[in-house]
Amino acid sequence: MDDLESARRAAWESGAALLSQGEGTASVMKGPAAKSLSFQDAVRDAIRRGLRDRYLDAPRQISGDAVLWDDPQSFVRSGVYQTAVKVRILVREVVSYRIF
Repeated sequence: MDDLESARRAAWESGAALLSQGEGTASVMKGPAAKSLSFQDAVRDAIRRGLRDRYLDAPRQISGDAVLWDDPQSFVRSGVYQTAVKVRILVREVVSYRIF
């Protein structure tokens, strides 16, 4: 990595960004797009797992950034693509449900 890339990675390694892992699956019968679907499912799962401990009540909306931290690992088992990812999450805003 050059200096700019290493500085950016060091900023993401700070305590503000949460590290989380997730897994996703998609049926091989859906064709070549299934690999991408399993990757999207894995990123969504990683975000949910990472934020589940921070927020006891499910918020209405969370906005922020997520960065793929390591190379995703995909393989086919029993007719489904299985993908494992590791991401860093930086939350900008949390909108909770209003109680009336």
